[in-house]
Amino acid sequence: SSLDQTIVRPSILPLQHPASHIMTSMPLGTCHVCFEEVKQRLSLPALRTGNGDTLREGDCRHPICISCLASHVAARVEDQRVFGIRCPAVGCKSEVYEQDLHRLVECGALAQSVLDQFTELRSRDYHSRAREFAEAMSQAQTAGEYALLRRLWESTRLCPRCGLAIEKSQGCNSFYCICGHHFDYQSAPRAVGNGAKNFGKLIALAQDLSISVNEAEKYGDWKLYFKAGRTASALSLTMEQACELHKQAQSGDEGAREQIQRARAGQKARQPGGETL
Repeated sequence: SSLDQTIVRPSILPLQHPASHIMTSMPLGTCHVCFEEVKQRLSLPALRTGNGDTLREGDCRHPICISCLASHVAARVEDQRVFGIRCPAVGCKSEVYEQDLHRLVECGALAQSVLDQFTELRSRDYHSRAREFAEAMSQAQTAGEYALLRRLWESTRLCPRCGLAIEKSQGCNSFYCICGHHFDYQSAPRAVGNGAKNFGKLIALAQDLSISVNEAEKYGDWKLYFKAGRTASALSLTMEQACELHKQAQSGDEGAREQIQRARAGQKARQPGGETL
């Protein structure tokens, strides 16, 4: 699912690999791409997340020239296919990560512009997915969807650098994204909720009224919903119009306040002792 593709567990990855991972010892064999003798190749060492999940088991050890690997990466980036870049040996599943591209740049095999485009394209994709996912989740209207939305609001953050959604299951707030960025989980932007501090209350309101969170955002909370309902009835307004009127009054609009006061007075005249708006 798109959620599975977007959310990962917190990871702790090395920001870069030492130059010793550029292997020059002989024999390295014949390159699977250019069929020339391999004089230099880039090792693809194991990468693991902070909670022990394996991203890459270890070096596949396929004889690929460092220049052929760099050309393979550059071609994929030029085609804007920056996910799932793997060792070009037939059938190899060893994936190439941003940290590996840094090493290719450091040894002069890959242009810095290719690395820059790689990171920009991945970031653009992650941010786009995050926006689409947040919009889809804001339409939640079933008990299961509300529960999922609440869990994601409480436990999921976006990497400030690349926009990847990362779900926290346990541990401290010191996170490393798969892009290598180190950030504080608590201060990172949430994957859903648009930064609203009272988003949990909006979810509860939406669930109680069996409406979408987007619609619940118009009301904000039960108090405003109740007041807007009374005003809508008194002034023959839609709930959305009445809610907007109350928001204007709260922001200091005297005209809006007068309208609400007139509606309140009329309501009292018709129902003595009734609650105020």
